[in-house]
Amino acid sequence: MRRFSEEMEGSAKTLLNRMKRPRRGRLFDDDVNKETQREERDRWFEEQRRKATKLQAELNRKIYKYFGISKAERALIEDTVEIFDRSDTPASLEAARIIPTLQPLDAAGLAPYASTLTDTLNEWASGDLRVLAVGGVDAELGIGLVEIRQTRNPQEFRTCNISESLATALEGLQDANIERWGHFEFRRSGLIFHGARIYMLKRAVLGEWTRTAAINDAAELSAHIAAARRQAKTE
Repeated sequence: MRRFSEEMEGSAKTLLNRMKRPRRGRLFDDDVNKETQREERDRWFEEQRRKATKLQAELNRKIYKYFGISKAERALIEDTVEIFDRSDTPASLEAARIIPTLQPLDAAGLAPYASTLTDTLNEWASGDLRVLAVGGVDAELGIGLVEIRQTRNPQEFRTCNISESLATALEGLQDANIERWGHFEFRRSGLIFHGARIYMLKRAVLGEWTRTAAINDAAELSAHIAAARRQAKTE
């Protein structure tokens, strides 16, 4: 931090001295100089932001290691700071339009959720079988779908297209799971079990597909699977 502060201060002095030097030989020198200085200043600020972001990431890793923060705890911390805290009680109507939890997601935006979900389930698995995930987003319907499949060779999450008929059917199933009470809606689980595959169906907004949500969903999935196994044994 001290080194970063000293380097930034030295860089700022260099920039200031360079901007003070007169530049001549062009038509409308004053306007040209002001525009050039503005561009230089903007580039300098952007470079400092990049360096600060990199330093923050390095410091966070050291802090997590020092306090023994697990991967799951790290996800909870970062989701709280970067998403949930920025979404509660907007300061203005303008700020309310860009609430992080309500920002729409594309298929690639499902990756942090899907990776956390499969990593968590695979860490808890005791047998030979593991899981992988594929998923996509239907932008027109505004829903996201992650499909969990059994495998012996775990793979990275990959995106796929959701067929119109499947998306429509799943949306109807989700609506059937909504309990309405006056102006309030209570949405039950978006888990759909179909043979050996499990579908996670939710609105395609960031708040529904955080790593925190993945950890909670992994716990719920494990409970469902354990209950199904107990029932199978009794039958």
